Amino acid sequence: MGVYLIYLIWSCCHASTKYINNLTTIEQTFVNIKAAIKSPPAISFHIQCYHYETRTYYERDNEGNSQMRTETVRVDTHRAQEMFAFNKWEDRSPPASVLHFLSVLLLARLRTYKIF
Repeated sequence: MGVYLIYLIWSCCHASTKYINNLTTIEQTFVNIKAAIKSPPAISFHIQCYHYETRTYYERDNEGNSQMRTETVRVDTHRAQEMFAFNKWEDRSPPASVLHFLSVLLLARLRTYKIF
């Protein structure tokens, strides 16, 4: 009984079980594809300005000897982020109805590519 209990706990925490629990139905897959085709693209721009500074430290040990140490550090001076505003876009993806092979083959993964 103890071995069976350990097996149940192990199987619930295994990576394969987590993958199986993440599966979606084929109907939900088609709904997700249609929503992705209808939604506008989202592109954000990120900038960050920085420079490097050399800092000098003077240290003294227990015997009174002084020692100079230099360190180069990165200093961030500015950061900004902004979304790109689309006035018009065109999605040339085929409609979700042409993906009927998904319901026949019952694929485990659908890969999509984006071209801007």
